[in-house]
Amino acid sequence: MPVGYVQISVGIAGPLLLDGFEYSVPMATMEGCLIANTNRGCKAIHLSGGATSVLLRDGMTRALVVRFNSAKRASELKFFLEDPENFKTLSIIFNRSSRFARLQGIQCAIAGKNVYIRFTCSTGDAMGMNMVSKGVQNVLDFLQNDFDDMDVIGISEQSSWNEELTFSLKEPNGVLNLEVFDKDLLKTDDKMGHAQLSLQPLVSAARLRQILQNFNGETVLRKVVPDSDNCLVRESSITCVNV
Repeated sequence: MPVGYVQISVGIAGPLLLDGFEYSVPMATMEGCLIANTNRGCKAIHLSGGATSVLLRDGMTRALVVRFNSAKRASELKFFLEDPENFKTLSIIFNRSSRFARLQGIQCAIAGKNVYIRFTCSTGDAMGMNMVSKGVQNVLDFLQNDFDDMDVIGISEQSSWNEELTFSLKEPNGVLNLEVFDKDLLKTDDKMGHAQLSLQPLVSAARLRQILQNFNGETVLRKVVPDSDNCLVRESSITCVNV
């Protein structure tokens, strides 16, 4: 039943020449400069002969964290979810949420008693976050049969990053404080996480590597596991390269 209407400011950028076809790009925004900048980019792409796109992977993800009373129980869930023989059953349960949602894979990482789980699925022509959320809930309800001691402590649909940070320091002392933000053009940047690194142990390890004349390849100085105080999905490392 129609109850009214909403006026939305929409601008058009383009045409964008992509894969040999021209597309107009509608942008629902009040920021005229954003549309103008996008339009200049489309013009530059068009004058240079157009752009070519390649689809490497198509999927929507949903991440969550569950906690157990022991690391042993956490590992049992990881083994269960990553067992190929169980994937068919989990797919059937997940796919009940929609005619279009199809489970593609499940990734797990353990940090102590916590299990970090990431579901990936195809969602047809829709963005599909509601499909994924319902599918994940179906799987969680099913898992409660064998893992009734599992507590869900966090669910997130935020994007994930796999980036490298390189920096140099004149006086490598004290503690390095890092903060990660999700840059946003239309509102305040969202704080995504933080980390504190004590520099002295890393510097000592790097100097020892130099004394031992181990210059080839990389040396892992520290491993960082995912926990509730950072934004890691899997274990990461701090490496020393050619010091």
